[in-house]
Parts: sequence; structure tokens; C-alpha cells
Amino acid sequence: MIDTKSEFKPKNHRNLDNVFLKIVKFSKGERVAIQGIKDISILPSISQKLKDDNLIAIISSGKKLANELSNYIKEYKIGDKFISLLWNLDNITKLKDEQFHLIALIGIEQLKEDPVAYLSSYLRLLKENGKFMVVMEENSKNDLFLKKLLYEAEMGEMIGLLEKVGFSNRFFIKKVVDNDFKSIAITAQKPKINPTNYFG
Repeated sequence: MIDTKSEFKPKNHRNLDNVFLKIVKFSKGERVAIQGIKDISILPSISQKLKDDNLIAIISSGKKLANELSNYIKEYKIGDKFISLLWNLDNITKLKDEQFHLIALIGIEQLKEDPVAYLSSYLRLLKENGKFMVVMEENSKNDLFLKKLLYEAEMGEMIGLLEKVGFSNRFFIKKVVDNDFKSIAITAQKPKINPTNYFG
């Protein structure tokens, strides 16, 4: 019998999935979107951490993985808590505003495609005070993107991409070391809308 899930288990990504599983906490009633999971067999472990009335949207940017996720969710009968969604730049703009309390991105491949477009969409899809989390491997290859994300989006401009698209300028950064695998989890918050901004 062929293990159809093996293609979703490259070593570094499986570790990022596990880092996410270790650090994420869910609150009662939260709606959460998770994008970038490569090892879909981690879903039952995520399910064990859920509170009452949680709804988890597992996001993929390709149809093949979206179908695999949907079939896995049906097969393991966890559809009351999980749904599979296809997000890419063509359809993410059509989704309704302010749907999620947390959007988590595992890995940064998606952001490297078009960071401003994706981050702006994630901000729009978050509820007021909602959180965006990105979990990435810590290595020299990712250092430049990390700097761009947090501190300096353009030459001479001391503002990162998260702040540029509208996230609060206070970020929570957690370093996670698992044997020789080092990763960083960054959490940014959507600011509370100030009603006085509407009056001039």
C-alpha cells in the first residue's frame, strides 16, 4: 500500500508543524485559519488542543492539497471542527472581512510570493484585535526576509512589512529550539479600531 501522505512530510516542514503544535493555544469560540501544514496527519493532535466551539480552517494554495485535506478530514471524522479551504491571490480577496480570531502561517513560502498582498488580506480577514502568527525556520537564508517582515521593508525605511500593511508595531517573538532545529514564531495583532478616527 502506498503512503499518500509521505509527500507532505519533508523534514524541515514537519518540524515547523510540530513547533506550531507546541506553541499554539486556542480560546473558546475562536475561529482559526492555519496555512502551510505539510504533514496533514498532525490534524488529530491539533484537534486534541481545541476548546468548545472552535472552528479550524486548514488552508492550502493548491487544489490537490485542498482535496487531500478535505478527504482526510472526512476520513477521520473531524469535520465538525475542521474545514478545508483553498486560498490564493485569485480568491482570497473574495472572502468576507473579519472572519478569524487567529491566522497562522507555517513556513514563509507563501509570503515570499507577494508579501504585501497576502499580509493585507490576512489583516482584512482578522477580527478586531485578532492575531497573525508566522512560524519560520531560523537560518541565514531567512534572516533577510525576517528583517523585511519586522524592521525594514524598503531601503532607508525603518518599518517592516507587518507594520506597513497595518498590524500593530508591537510584535511577540518567540524562539524555539528543538535539538538542532531552530525556529521563530512571530505574532502580530490587528489594532483595535479607534472610533475617533472617523471624525475629523
